[in-house]
Amino acid sequence: MHGTEDNPVADLAIAAGIDMRTIPEETMVFSPSGSVVDSEKVDAGLNLVWQLISNAFRESNQRGATIDSKTSLKDYFQEQLINHAQSERDLVLMLAEQWGGFIGDEWHKQSLRWFWLEECLDGGKVLTWSPY
Repeated sequence: MHGTEDNPVADLAIAAGIDMRTIPEETMVFSPSGSVVDSEKVDAGLNLVWQLISNAFRESNQRGATIDSKTSLKDYFQEQLINHAQSERDLVLMLAEQWGGFIGDEWHKQSLRWFWLEECLDGGKVLTWSPY
């Protein structure tokens, strides 16, 4: 569950006595060749991913109607990363593919024009679990 502040689903989970735990922040990433990617590079890459996602939300909110509906979130990332080193671009694009897990579809299908609809609620991230 993303967004625990003013989230009626979180309130219902608490009222139902569902055990909720914070998701650990440590991330282990493997390269396409199977080797572990240096954690500092991963942290820097993830920070850039979230910065670009935040910027994409702002773009979508401010210019949504003027953005071609065929311009995807992936297109936006590629445009924003053009001046970065190839190795950094590759890592950030690989990490950004995780966004599909949040939206339930592949990120290259996510229209930048309508991206504002995916904006998260404020608050922490929790893992819910219930013995029921």
